[in-house]
Amino acid sequence: MRRLLIMLLLFSTLADADVTAEKYVKYLQHLPTKTKKYRFFKLLLPPARKVDKELRALYLQTKKDIENGTHKKRLQALMKKYKAEDYLDLLKRIKPHPLSITLAQAAIESAWGTSRFFVEANNVFGMWSSTSNPEDTIEASKSRQGGKKIHLKRYKSIEESIRAYYKNLATNNAYRCFRQARYYNDNPYELAPLLHRYSEKGELYTTELVKIIINNNLTRYDTKIPLPRYIGYNKEKMDTNASKAIK
Repeated sequence: MRRLLIMLLLFSTLADADVTAEKYVKYLQHLPTKTKKYRFFKLLLPPARKVDKELRALYLQTKKDIENGTHKKRLQALMKKYKAEDYLDLLKRIKPHPLSITLAQAAIESAWGTSRFFVEANNVFGMWSSTSNPEDTIEASKSRQGGKKIHLKRYKSIEESIRAYYKNLATNNAYRCFRQARYYNDNPYELAPLLHRYSEKGELYTTELVKIIINNNLTRYDTKIPLPRYIGYNKEKMDTNASKAIK
């Protein structure tokens, strides 16, 4: 499907390239539901599983370094990257959530892989941009209240978009409660309601998330091996170490 779009764009003039892309999006949107979902999972599952596997490995290695007091420079770099307050907070930010949630959000935000942002910019999760550079962003067809234009980020690949999504949930203060809960809980049905701030729809959004997980049996993609928590956490000691690390 994506190869077809590239070929169409290559054989189109610059003047009507946008029209060609728009026609392709409409073509995808009119595909049978079963076909759309098949295409969606074929595109999303491989990179989503890859990122999940890498985050799980990062979590385990970070936990090991904290417990053993090793690779301190690496821990310091991670503290800055994830804007962590202390080492326990770092683990909460790194730990991935069930893939069922990731796939359900991707389905909603990309309209099962048929949205213009997904097709033209590999933007799976509707990630906004603070800039309007046409090389790095794509303009939304609708404006915010007050007439302000909305620009969404362009990504080189679906995998890059998925990485950005996890980084957003790991660093944005809006998802602090979600991070706290997912550190202790891997139940997607209990975690999904805590993503109400991801959309202006609030609880309606999270209700839709849960329905998509149930109706498509997305929990079958969740990793069944739970990640161990850091037990020997000394808050006073770790907070002191973390403060030194981020200076």
